[in-house]
Amino acid sequence: MEEIVLGDNQIESLINGKSIEVTLLNGETALIRQSYLKDAAAPIINHDKKIYSKGDIENIKLVASMQNTMRLGV
Repeated sequence: MEEIVLGDNQIESLINGKSIEVTLLNGETALIRQSYLKDAAAPIINHDKKIYSKGDIENIKLVASMQNTMRLGV
């Protein structure tokens, strides 16, 4: 079994919808891309690192700031 190792830039490219072409030891090439389908279920393991878009981060900040203003006594 061959191992395909990806660097941070390649992983970022995949996350942003690009494909990566890798040459295997036997000379064949493999195309790696993100799935066109969303996962049917949430991950079983709660990883400490997640993938968020800039829009997701802005929404998280907005909701967090709204929660702070809704606290009693603020």
